[in-house]
Amino acid sequence: MSDRTLSDVFKKAAPHVTGRLKEIFDTATDIKLKIDRENRIAETSIRLPKLYKKRDIYALEALIKEKYELNRIMILTHYPTELFTTDYMDEIFIEAARVGVVINGFFDRYELEKKDDIITVYIPFSEGGITLLDLAKTARVIEGIIMSEFNLPMKIEIKRSADADRQYAEFVAHQLEKLNSEADNIIAEHARLEAEAMKAEEKEEEEKVVLPRVSSLFEGDDNAENISENKIKSGKIVFNVSSPELVFGELFPIEGVTPLRSIKSTGKNVIILCEIFDIQEKETRKGDKMMFTIAATDREASIYIKMTVPIEATAETETLFSKGKQYAVRGTIKRDTFDNDLYMQYTDIVKVKEDARVDNATEKRVELHLHTCMSAMDATIKADDIVKTAHKWGHKAVAITDHGNLQSFPVAMLTADSLNDEIKVLYGVEAYYVDDTLRAAYKGEDITFDDEFCVFDIETTGLSAATCKITEIGAVIVQNGEVKDKYNTFVNPGVPIPKNITELTGITDEMVADARPISEVLPEFLAFAGGRMLIAHNASFDTGFIRFAAEENTIPFENPYLDTVAMSRYMNPGLKNHKLDTLAKHYKLGDFNHHR
Repeated sequence: MSDRTLSDVFKKAAPHVTGRLKEIFDTATDIKLKIDRENRIAETSIRLPKLYKKRDIYALEALIKEKYELNRIMILTHYPTELFTTDYMDEIFIEAARVGVVINGFFDRYELEKKDDIITVYIPFSEGGITLLDLAKTARVIEGIIMSEFNLPMKIEIKRSADADRQYAEFVAHQLEKLNSEADNIIAEHARLEAEAMKAEEKEEEEKVVLPRVSSLFEGDDNAENISENKIKSGKIVFNVSSPELVFGELFPIEGVTPLRSIKSTGKNVIILCEIFDIQEKETRKGDKMMFTIAATDREASIYIKMTVPIEATAETETLFSKGKQYAVRGTIKRDTFDNDLYMQYTDIVKVKEDARVDNATEKRVELHLHTCMSAMDATIKADDIVKTAHKWGHKAVAITDHGNLQSFPVAMLTADSLNDEIKVLYGVEAYYVDDTLRAAYKGEDITFDDEFCVFDIETTGLSAATCKITEIGAVIVQNGEVKDKYNTFVNPGVPIPKNITELTGITDEMVADARPISEVLPEFLAFAGGRMLIAHNASFDTGFIRFAAEENTIPFENPYLDTVAMSRYMNPGLKNHKLDTLAKHYKLGDFNHHR
């Protein structure tokens, strides 16, 4: 494609390219393109006569990706070697960050020193930071980018600046000053907006027109359900309000309770029943006040209860709420001008109790099949909650039977111990059966070691027989340790060979470009093998690809086969693993390339 332009290659995108991007389109030469149509991935290599910012290259990638509906595209730029200067290092660092190497933040401030083919980068970080960059091989990645773009072998060294401590202290001070300034602005704006909102609410209350109440099919939706004289259901919790305990403010009649799901606007003198599940406190920047945020729920909906108090009142405020306890709270519903969310500001707090579910059966049951949160996708309850609930209901025992694991056992045991062994935990498991007696030979029960075998191996573009293709088949006919015939051929997979596969097998796109497709090669290979037993290392992989290709091309494939991995497990139980390299060393076969 060297004589074509980017406009020829990407015709759909060409009409939409303008400015600097069009200049790249017009001047790019030596264009090479790789396409993975199945995964919609493209990679194009271009040579440019002058340097361009990475933002322009990335913008061009985004445009082409959009017009061709690709999942990913990369443009690999190449420049004349003489264009490289240290001024271009900013762009090199940007590309290194995109590659994914540890780099962000480290090179915001740096100094360069170039001597011959060595570039030393000085950064104001501790030795720990330099070590992190070394472990991530950051310098090697940068060297690779320079080599790729300029065909220039450079050595990169990353070192700590001589005055790193001073530079880093200045950087931190600058960042703190910036953050403090921004925080002051945010707090001031927040206070202004909150004051305006309160004025607007007061004005709205004054101007509100009271309309006559009209009955509705949904009458009662905005109020909690009074189950009996002292029991109120709000959300999914039944609260017992028979013995309210004053916590803050004054006692108030617990009437007209609003379920949390019904709180949709601001209002005064709102009463809620809730359970506390989280408490957070944060000191203001000036340090003179403490902000409390209490998360409350009725197990159907949730709301924050917020209050800001003088720093000296912190200890007193911390005692008002406790996690896991139930409360009736009266206060004002306000809207937070920062996140536009509704929250409650309390005026009175009363402690109540949950009217928990009980087991009134004369003869208590014993649950013999319970899953905990350790059973993935099947339960959310914790083991300690199961044991405590069963004990509270008067059960003598409870069985835990998670899916294929025993991780909840220690928690259940310790919980039962804490209850003075008044409940017994029955330890069980839903176990899985696995066939751990893998066969080495499949079919061919009448075959003996005196028969001829077809020992073969294949190379592929990946690991899945359904989505990847065969690139090479090699085989030999063996009898009594003697090679009687050989077979070897490349196969054109019809798709690009991934770079990592090429590095692994040494097979390139050029090597298979003129090869025959599998539809022509497979009948030839099966004819070579005849009805002999096929032998391969991890044979299920190789025969899986052969079987899939045979089914695609309606070619019969019924050969018996033997897996030397399973065979080695039986014959060499003392080996740590049964890889080809390990077996070659064990049997002293010498060095060989097991991918070719």
